[in-house]
Amino acid sequence: MVPTEVAFVTDRDGNEEIYVMDEATGAATNLTAHDATDYGYSWSPDRTALAFGALAPAQEGAEPTLQIFRLTSTPARRFSSRGWRGTTPTPSGRRTARA
Repeated sequence: MVPTEVAFVTDRDGNEEIYVMDEATGAATNLTAHDATDYGYSWSPDRTALAFGALAPAQEGAEPTLQIFRLTSTPARRFSSRGWRGTTPTPSGRRTARA
């Protein structure tokens, strides 16, 4: 079965947040409703998790932290405080690879 969810970043709520939209219904859900600005995302290979960068307002000038959001549970959890650029989740979603 092919997942029918599309992830996207928007600032419709005042800061950049990550949403998932069901292609069939068009219903969008905010996954990251918090004060941090969320930068980009990468699906896990099995599409059950999203990795993304989050930069809290007090962290201006710092690297975003790497967050993992499992679509089967909430909330997102911080995976790394050393930045997120160039990372991709492994198939299990438990680790990331950095290019």
